[in-house]
Amino acid sequence: QTWGRFAPEGYLTACSFDYLTRTPENQFFVLVLFFVCYVLPMTMIVFFYSQIVSHVVNHEKALKQQAKKMNVESLRSNQNQQNQSAEIRIAKAAITICFLFVASWTPYAVLALMGAFGNQALLTPGVTMIPALTCK
Repeated sequence: QTWGRFAPEGYLTACSFDYLTRTPENQFFVLVLFFVCYVLPMTMIVFFYSQIVSHVVNHEKALKQQAKKMNVESLRSNQNQQNQSAEIRIAKAAITICFLFVASWTPYAVLALMGAFGNQALLTPGVTMIPALTCK
């Protein structure tokens, strides 16, 4: 018995790691993959992008406070109500990246855990293809 192997998934059009075999080695393999390939990257992405957003928000507050001290509406020469600052666009992009990572990989992670530890009767070929398509 090898520690982790590949097997066809869904409609047999693609291969993935074998999350359906119920051996202790394979279940441990699925857990390791879950933490190393999903939990760890998601934690890092959310943490670092939240730090970026936090710094952007603090920078925007500092700019507004400085503008108020100088009795001007804005410190930006080209600022108007229609244009967003680059910092706000960066913050929105960071939030979007976090959301897309979670939205695309969570169904596949849940599927793998269900296959290794849950009710496998719920995992029909059609059901297993949907998460595979969202992340691939």
